[in-house]
Amino acid sequence: MPKTLKIIIPTLKTKEQFEKSQCYICLESLLINDYNNKELDIIINPATENRTGLSELYHIIRPILIEKGIPATLFINAAFVDNHDLMYRYKVSLLIEHFTKESLLKCLHVLGKNKLNSTNDPVQFLKQINYSEIPLVNSIAEHLGFDFSDYLRLHKPYLELSQLETMASEGFTIGAHSVDHPNFSDIDAASQHDQVKLSVDYVRNTFNISNPTFAFPFSADGADAALLQNMHSAYKISRSFGTAGLKRNTVENHIDRIPAEYLNWPLESIVKAEYHYYLAKKMIGK
Repeated sequence: MPKTLKIIIPTLKTKEQFEKSQCYICLESLLINDYNNKELDIIINPATENRTGLSELYHIIRPILIEKGIPATLFINAAFVDNHDLMYRYKVSLLIEHFTKESLLKCLHVLGKNKLNSTNDPVQFLKQINYSEIPLVNSIAEHLGFDFSDYLRLHKPYLELSQLETMASEGFTIGAHSVDHPNFSDIDAASQHDQVKLSVDYVRNTFNISNPTFAFPFSADGADAALLQNMHSAYKISRSFGTAGLKRNTVENHIDRIPAEYLNWPLESIVKAEYHYYLAKKMIGK
């Protein structure tokens, strides 16, 4: 069985200590070394950016990474490059930002949504919308006169292909992150395969990468078991990444990371908590 990576957590008090102590793993090193079959004492640091290809990667994060000499892989959604479309959760956020609860509630009633939830709160209802309800989100925007295409054209929230090509020439690596960022637990097996294949093919053909990497959007929870087992050979994927935290990898060439963006904790606390949780599970045989 493939072994997990052992994490060593340093005690760091200053920015200078942090910068001097880091051991960053670039994608090339990860692919060359057989981490599936080794247990290594290393310090794991964030060297990936799963921000669905937002333009802040180019304007804000890129200069910092270059200055610090930090390698990074950008996992992108094929549908969003060049601002062709907008992730459904961002669409919901824009509607909530631009319209009052009264306007949203009236619109939903017109569209046949007469009973939203126990509080009849349109904002809470919209926040709970999933990938399958994108047509409803688009209908709300159309009814209220909000044009997502105009927003994309004016604000350009996503990276343009020319920017990605610049970053690739600077040493950043590019991976696939699905076509349009669904939660895999919300779509059927056939759609999951399409999301993986089409996005990996886009990265392969656009950036001339023979065996791209793939990072699951949200997480690999709900992913079809056959997809997880066969995607690497079927779609020529070198590595896939999930967000299940520190665990023993049971699928060859699939690596889980510790998600650090959803808790308002210092990164060191998140890693320690994850490591203690892993040890606790190990003690009871899980």
